[in-house]
Amino acid sequence: MHWRLIPLKSYDASLNMAIDHALFESVAKGISPPTIRFYWWKGGGVSIGKGQNAEIINLKNCLADGVGLVRRPTGGNALFHNQEDFTYSVCAPNYIFSRSEQKGRVNLSAYKEICRWIIRALGNVGIKGILHGSNNVMVDGKKISGNAQLNIGKAFLQHGSLFFSAKTELWGKYLHVPGEKLECITGVQKFERISPSFFYKALLESFSSNRIVREAKPGTLSPQEAESAKMLASTVYSRDNFFGTTSKRKGDICAIDTFNT
Repeated sequence: MHWRLIPLKSYDASLNMAIDHALFESVAKGISPPTIRFYWWKGGGVSIGKGQNAEIINLKNCLADGVGLVRRPTGGNALFHNQEDFTYSVCAPNYIFSRSEQKGRVNLSAYKEICRWIIRALGNVGIKGILHGSNNVMVDGKKISGNAQLNIGKAFLQHGSLFFSAKTELWGKYLHVPGEKLECITGVQKFERISPSFFYKALLESFSSNRIVREAKPGTLSPQEAESAKMLASTVYSRDNFFGTTSKRKGDICAIDTFNT
């Protein structure tokens, strides 16, 4: 099966989530092929899960420093995306990874398979990662990648952050989180002093050549996807909608609490 690969590019927080959403809709409708995308967060960004209360955000510091704010279409907890941290998204029909097409349920096969791609990329730069649960990648007892899904039955969107420099002082600046929790996060450069471009090459190799993806051809957004993303960025994912949940689920940051496991 032909896959499309959209190469690494930097966008602001709202547009990043809007593009993922537009790609997901296009793939789910059968208009576009399964798609892999890599991106950075222009100016840095904070993202929270779909049903998470925004009280975990240090709004004052985010606004003062121009840090983007966005609510993801997927679940999970709060993340700070440093400008050097990599984010990927995969949009694909469920059957490619699993025979199960149950609306509202995550595709565990996809979670585990894509996390294996991350672990393989880490291994290719000399870092030994392991799968923790179904959707977390850890190195040396600390979290280096968190992943989340949106699944409608026919297709899913999975995206995840890969912490590169893991500047925990910035996590602490933009999120209300205890200092000891920040000790549960790590980054690629904590183990290997490599350049972002070197690690990106390892990611490309692992995501575009594996047992699921035989070949991924570089591509771009279609005109329809680009227009949809523009509309979604100004409506669904605008900063005005960031606080649009009445949920009491304050949640946490995207880290594994190794002190209690």
